[in-house]
Amino acid sequence: MPSDLRDLTIDCLASVLPPDWVGGADRELERLHQVGGTVLLPTDPEWPAALRQVDDPPRALWLRGSVAAVGAPCVAIVGSRRASAYGLDVAGRFGADLSQSGLTVVSGAARGIDAAAHRGALRVGGPTVAVVGSGLGVPYPPEHTGLLSAIVEAGGCVMTELPCDAEPLAHHFPRRNRILAGLCVGVVVVEAGLSSGAMITARLAADGRQREVLAVPGRVDSPGAAGCHRMIREGWATLVTSSSEVVQALGGAPGLLAACRRGPPPTSLRPELTEAVARIQAAESGAGSRLDPDQLCSVTGLKAGLVLAALSFRETWSVGARQG
Repeated sequence: MPSDLRDLTIDCLASVLPPDWVGGADRELERLHQVGGTVLLPTDPEWPAALRQVDDPPRALWLRGSVAAVGAPCVAIVGSRRASAYGLDVAGRFGADLSQSGLTVVSGAARGIDAAAHRGALRVGGPTVAVVGSGLGVPYPPEHTGLLSAIVEAGGCVMTELPCDAEPLAHHFPRRNRILAGLCVGVVVVEAGLSSGAMITARLAADGRQREVLAVPGRVDSPGAAGCHRMIREGWATLVTSSSEVVQALGGAPGLLAACRRGPPPTSLRPELTEAVARIQAAESGAGSRLDPDQLCSVTGLKAGLVLAALSFRETWSVGARQG
């Protein structure tokens, strides 16, 4: 690195590091190189636009991977670390389906629901973003080191407001949750206790961030679902039972559907999406009208995620036909 650029980088780091941070900016720059990370400032053009709209934004973001993943509309999937088999299944399916719908799945890389959501998005090749409560050089929990690397390799990113060697201290996680909520147009809660971190994230999204909050119901006698049931009962969360209901509930979020529909015409989509478009067109032609996602799943035999992904390009279908 040229000396003048190095000096500028060190000056930038010094401006955002805690005053008493061990090793100072020189050591932090060395650690950034070691972990393959970078630091993003609010003045950078790549700074996530959603974070410009919230109070108490981070002073900087430490990143591994591509911040471009948050250029698409983001939806958070959060929940219990001690998730049930039902909760893990729901989080994984929602992560996959919402990713195929054109949304970027964001979560906290914690055990349980968070990890299941990330893995669901990765399973279908979608980018996903992990907002973590420790430094990039201290993966937490340790057993998710491979998961965090997979997120980076798939075109997503690992994001934190903490220096590289920051430990996963308890007070870091509530602070982390405000970034997670702020990045997203909506937060989906899958299993949450009454005093859980997921409840904190959901309340931050509903109150301070004015985001949509959506909750998946669980067993009526399950303490792990009590938080979801309370937010639904109190009226500040929408009950959802499928990924298509999430997309429909988020349809009123400013610019969401328009942003999801940006993209190439179907002639350049993945083959499975091109086939899905053709089958949907045939089904709606036979019906003589547009069908909702559940009807299309039934008529075409396609999975919900693939239907939603194809529908996100509906406005380009005629363009693609003319160009073809």
